[in-house]
Amino acid sequence: MRWKGEVMVNTANDTDVSIVGAGPIGLFLANECARRGLRYRIIEARSRHSEHSKALAIFPRTLEIFDMAGVISPFLEKANRVTSVAVLTKERTLARVRFEPEESPYRFIAMVPQNVTEAVLVEELRRKGGSVEYDRRSFRHSRPATTLPFLK
Repeated sequence: MRWKGEVMVNTANDTDVSIVGAGPIGLFLANECARRGLRYRIIEARSRHSEHSKALAIFPRTLEIFDMAGVISPFLEKANRVTSVAVLTKERTLARVRFEPEESPYRFIAMVPQNVTEAVLVEELRRKGGSVEYDRRSFRHSRPATTLPFLK
């Protein structure tokens, strides 16, 4: 990790939560803030959400959390549901693993590329009246600033 600039964040009365980064975690947090009536701002240095995937699998506990947050439907529609995995070579099967956790209503791994996850969460945020401030690297508010490091 190295420092690459700073983000200026103020704790103004107009924002309860400042979110830096519109990846899956930041977008989910923004959706939760919107759902709970919290005032938030979410900024992202990139010009738009990712077109590429850095992750693929969404595990059952995360699906349960998406369900509680009211955003599960689009993920279930887009997911390739995996209940077993096989490790193969040209000559033979090395391993087979079944995946069907009994303690979850989601007894599969949802294969959803990260760029699709981000697109779904951005759309859900828009449905709640929210948006992401793209091409932004700092916040400006009315109160004296608090400086937080911007790690990249």
